Amino acid sequence: MPEMYRNLDEPYKTLAEKLLDALRRKYGERLISLAVFGSVARREARKDSDLDMLLIIDSAPKKQA
Repeated sequence: MPEMYRNLDEPYKTLAEKLLDALRRKYGERLISLAVFGSVARREARKDSDLDMLLIIDSAPKKQA
């Protein structure tokens, strides 16, 4: 687990870990980055806060003709 996710509060930490694992399985080496931002990243989340994330992957594979 990347260092940045270790500092997240629950339940966001577990959710980010599970999402990262699923994205690694789906995209493999094409997964460049998964960033958390917003109130959760600032540790200012409220009970009703969502988890803002930015997913960066290498370009999608070209479709076979």
